[in-house]
Amino acid sequence: MTRAIMAFDAMVAAYAFVFAYTFRNALPIGAGPMLPFRDYLLLLAAVLPLWVFSSYLVGMYTSQRMKSPITELFQIAKAGALFFAMVSVLAFLLKLTFVSRFFIVFFVIWAMVYVAIAHLILRFVLRYYRRRGRNSRTIAVVGGEEAAWKMAQIIRDHAEWGHRFAGFVLAENEVQTPEVTPCLGRISELEQILRTNVVDEVIFATSREKLDQMEDALLHCEDLGVSTKVMLNIFPHRISRADVEEIGGVSMLSFYNTPANLAALAVKRAFDFTASLCALVVLAPLMIAAGVLIKITSAGPVFFRQLRCGKNGRTFHLLKFRSMVADAESLRPQLDTLNEMDGPVFKIKNDPRVTPVGRLIRRASIDELPQFINVLVGDMSVVGPRPPLPSEVEKYEHWQRRRLSVKPGITCYWQISGRNRIDFESWMRLDLMYIDNWSLAEDFKIILKTIPVVLMGRGAS
Repeated sequence: MTRAIMAFDAMVAAYAFVFAYTFRNALPIGAGPMLPFRDYLLLLAAVLPLWVFSSYLVGMYTSQRMKSPITELFQIAKAGALFFAMVSVLAFLLKLTFVSRFFIVFFVIWAMVYVAIAHLILRFVLRYYRRRGRNSRTIAVVGGEEAAWKMAQIIRDHAEWGHRFAGFVLAENEVQTPEVTPCLGRISELEQILRTNVVDEVIFATSREKLDQMEDALLHCEDLGVSTKVMLNIFPHRISRADVEEIGGVSMLSFYNTPANLAALAVKRAFDFTASLCALVVLAPLMIAAGVLIKITSAGPVFFRQLRCGKNGRTFHLLKFRSMVADAESLRPQLDTLNEMDGPVFKIKNDPRVTPVGRLIRRASIDELPQFINVLVGDMSVVGPRPPLPSEVEKYEHWQRRRLSVKPGITCYWQISGRNRIDFESWMRLDLMYIDNWSLAEDFKIILKTIPVVLMGRGAS
């Protein structure tokens, strides 16, 4: 089924390719008419597997039975963004000057639209047949307590997933109640139950203590070729998301409390690299002018390098345009009593160490521009919690250190929420909220909200 859907997506992408070529050729934009279509056939042969590969990376070829249409549409959008990033990088590295940039944009747009329509139609057809008992899987639930009842109800409420509830299998010491209907038998009878009933999958929805006693039952399922799932309520976790992976052939239950979508993170890194490179090129005249002003108006280097903490405490040198006098760090202890921030952070609205030019470039956030170099080399991201000083991290409370679990960034919720006008604890909670709700769409929203904040100089000092 997966290979069929991959082939289907490749056919849809090929149609989008032809349509995008025709559409672009009909528009009076760019440098004129495109090359003949036969010159694009080699590109088509490369584009189709690349589109399928992008879709595979974002998880489009895993089971979509229990995913919402919105989730699937978002996966298609991520596949399009990842494809565009890869094609842009390849076109730059291979110097494919004959490829129309407008054509690539049109292809990505039409491919996403056509694949989305095709997948929605396929979803509707499959769910229609599943509701009528076609392409269904029969599931038995092990357990007789609340977790098992809830799981059985979820299966019953979603016939469109193609799952049919076979019944409960009780542990030896569990009592059958009105909620436990139908009951297929006891866990000691599981092998016989599986032999005499059509069961495609067994879900173990029981406590950790009882699960320890069900090793034989799990092995019976394996011997008979019946798939098993174990509810992950057996270990305590408040924020982490659980996943299963293999290390050297050993199955491991993993808990993640940071973004773990590798495809989305790859898109984020591709965006960081491209955006920082473009920013450094486009803003080069402004940065040169700022550097010259700093050099001729105050003694000391143009750049200020400061040791900061990155992901999981890795240290790196943050780059900024120098906005203070050259010996600002040595003067810091004399100003501790003037600190206007609570917590371990030191900030003064009218810091006497700031030079006149420094005050100007701070107001416009120009002093932050060299950090695009940190983004380019991979120490930082465009969006992420601001990188703290090691001395600040040493004073963090236990829960605050989790903000170091992702790569730091140039802009973040703090940057668009008032910066120096919000207290330290609120700042930390904003960063944790970003980590817990991270998505590419959220990064894009933060970038858009940063632009007016920077232009108006809100919260800067």
